[in-house]
Amino acid sequence: MDVLRDPINVDKDALLSGWNVLRDLDFPGYSLHLRDESDSPRLGVDKKHWLSKYSFLSKLYFSQMLITSREVKGEPPYEKAYSLLRPDSNVCEAGAGLGEFIPKCSEQVEKRPTVIDMLDYELVEKFINRMLHKRQAEFNERNEDQLVQVLERISIYRDRDRVRLLSGPLQKIIPQNPDLAENVDVVVDNFGPHYYGKMFAGRIFKLEKSLLTPGGKIVADGCEFSGEKGVEGFYPSVYERPASK
Repeated sequence: MDVLRDPINVDKDALLSGWNVLRDLDFPGYSLHLRDESDSPRLGVDKKHWLSKYSFLSKLYFSQMLITSREVKGEPPYEKAYSLLRPDSNVCEAGAGLGEFIPKCSEQVEKRPTVIDMLDYELVEKFINRMLHKRQAEFNERNEDQLVQVLERISIYRDRDRVRLLSGPLQKIIPQNPDLAENVDVVVDNFGPHYYGKMFAGRIFKLEKSLLTPGGKIVADGCEFSGEKGVEGFYPSVYERPASK
């Protein structure tokens, strides 16, 4: 498979590890990462598209944010969170990216799940469609099927009848939507804000904890909730807000 190499800002680590990184000049700052093995597609977003929006990340010096399309099966935080769902659960995922959890969750719960994410889903949809049509010859059948599946997920994320999509960082979205406070039964953070904002873990945890109903749970990607009770192991980590007496 050929790789469209951006000589100024190509993800060298991805290339060295066997990922094919494809770019399009009409979508600066975005790249598509594909591999022929079992890995799901990833979307690379250059840091300049994120740091201006997300003060938690302003001091981190990675070149890209990697937006993953993880499936529920085989992904411990997602499997754990999915096992907690009830038909009447209020669910929120912080940094959902292109993952399967929210689309799958929307079929299991009566209330629309909430997504808090800075990703421009409309732009990503256009980007992936462009890659599928413009560079189809470079994809194997499996890659093409995966991207079609990702597009189906994006259509669910953008469907207001199925998902409440709040675009922006946690520290802005949560204060702007007071109805979320103490109103969420399951908060999921799977390689989302906790992962990319490790040095601000306390602030991120405080924001996510403010969403929980009494007895509600945060399921994260293995981050330790320092000094808090209710942690189940390390991967995934589960914090449970004490129930009201």
